[in-house]
Amino acid sequence: MWDKAKIKIELMKRGSNFTKAALDEDLSSGACRTAMVKPFPAGERALAKALDVRVEDLFPERYREAK
Repeated sequence: MWDKAKIKIELMKRGSNFTKAALDEDLSSGACRTAMVKPFPAGERALAKALDVRVEDLFPERYREAK
């Protein structure tokens, strides 16, 4: 399970943080922090890329398949 604390720790292990992950994708500095509190696809994708995981795995509650 990915929660905010785990994401922050994993980013730090990789020499990154929420701001850097956003700026690396040419987003506003707060894009990834916004994605942590509400759906924001660009920020979600930036975090997933920085962590080398699928966005669906990082935010499964936002990307469940419709049935």
